[in-house]
Amino acid sequence: MNPIAMQRLSVRMLYDWSLTTAIYDTGTDPILGVEVPAPARATLTRPPRELWRSDPYRQGRMVTALLRVFTATCAWTFVRAPDRPLTDFFLSIDFHRSIDARTSTVRAFGEWLSSTFCDLQEVASLAQLERALDDVRHARAPLQREPSASWSISPHARVLEVSTGTSDVLHATHQRLEAHPISATHAAVHGEWDGGALTIHRTQKERLLVHHEPNGVANISRISDPLYELLAALSSDGPHATLLAVAAEHGASAEDLDDLMRDLGEDGVVVHH
Repeated sequence: MNPIAMQRLSVRMLYDWSLTTAIYDTGTDPILGVEVPAPARATLTRPPRELWRSDPYRQGRMVTALLRVFTATCAWTFVRAPDRPLTDFFLSIDFHRSIDARTSTVRAFGEWLSSTFCDLQEVASLAQLERALDDVRHARAPLQREPSASWSISPHARVLEVSTGTSDVLHATHQRLEAHPISATHAAVHGEWDGGALTIHRTQKERLLVHHEPNGVANISRISDPLYELLAALSSDGPHATLLAVAAEHGASAEDLDDLMRDLGEDGVVVHH
């Protein structure tokens, strides 16, 4: 095991004490399903195992940082499922893969929220939207190959399909939580706001464009089905033929498509190659 891999494993052990126990007792990594080489295990188990959990607030600090990104989502987890701790994230494959592969832990947390609380529509939908907002703020490029078309979606933009009402619930939740003088999570935990009037339609969908403006503001807007399909094709590295097909399906010509792409380029939603 090279030093970088060992360092990443040690970070995971600091946050997941069941992994630490497995390394000490069996020398295996049960999360990723691999054996830890004897020299690496000897190094990792040299200190007393209690030292790995000597900071009982480590998980809490990480969750606090993640709450700043997923404020509304986590508020709804406290309201709908107060018995399901957010620190369970550190036991998940999402967390461990993000550390092992050195990918975004914020994105991994959002994916974990969406999957773990999939039975709670508010949580699952808000997690999608707040993750997209964080992506565009930090200009995280969509996971795609080299673009095969002459246009691609900007790192500052995302399109997504969520349950109808999600954007309204996000706005209303932030408004209610920001009114609390201490913290958003405190208000949610202690029941100092009522989410009963905020509704998300489980069977209906809204299609949204999330765009980070040059002035630093991240905007959320509802978009038409044709525009969503076009931008979704760009997000998934659709070839130009696919873009033309989407345009033709909605009665637009190649010239109309070019004009639209130029307008979107001026708005910073797409980029030209």
